[in-house]
Amino acid sequence: EPVAVVDGNVFRVLARVFGIDADISSNEGKVFFFNKANELIDRKQPELFNQAVMEFGALHCTPQKPKCEECVFNRTCVANRQSLQSMLPVKIRKTSIRKRHFTYIIIEYRGKLLMRKRGAGDIWNGLYDFLLVENKKAIKAESVLKEIAVLKDQEVHSVSAQFKHVLSHQHLLTRFVWIKVDKTAEVKSLMKQHALNFYSKEEISHLPKPVLITRYLHQTNYLE
Repeated sequence: EPVAVVDGNVFRVLARVFGIDADISSNEGKVFFFNKANELIDRKQPELFNQAVMEFGALHCTPQKPKCEECVFNRTCVANRQSLQSMLPVKIRKTSIRKRHFTYIIIEYRGKLLMRKRGAGDIWNGLYDFLLVENKKAIKAESVLKEIAVLKDQEVHSVSAQFKHVLSHQHLLTRFVWIKVDKTAEVKSLMKQHALNFYSKEEISHLPKPVLITRYLHQTNYLE
């Protein structure tokens, strides 16, 4: 029968190739992966498909040190493109949810905003966000700005309400602080230190961004 087999190897291959962060230890996650595998299965040769995916996971897309450089999926695999191999598949049962307090500082100059491309080693590798300050607990916007010398005397244009963004293994409690500057020289040192660049509204609309960032920009009507 054309029914997919879903074992540990299949969880791993599908999670990495498609960037699926559903918890494989949950009933919902298991159903999701089973349905995804059955969407992909070869109806004429189901036994060949099942064996191939299991073998691929066991011999190639291994838990540790997968052979990504020689992988036929390396250009389209989400985990390879975003360096998420060690984070996928997600199994939360033995992992506690981590709470993180983010304050994004949005710096505007003549309608353009400072943004940077996130690097490897954390969430959202390769996506664009703003200058970020992370604290162990929520603190006032003024206190956040005091941590950055060149911004401590800048006038705050607006401070958002708290956004709660839930990932499979993290809860992000986030506020956005919007600042307008008159001269780019005022933030030149920040731009260099954090690899920030000014982008126009049109450019930002096309940049790959975390859902949290897009949600906020739409809510403020910056991106309509």
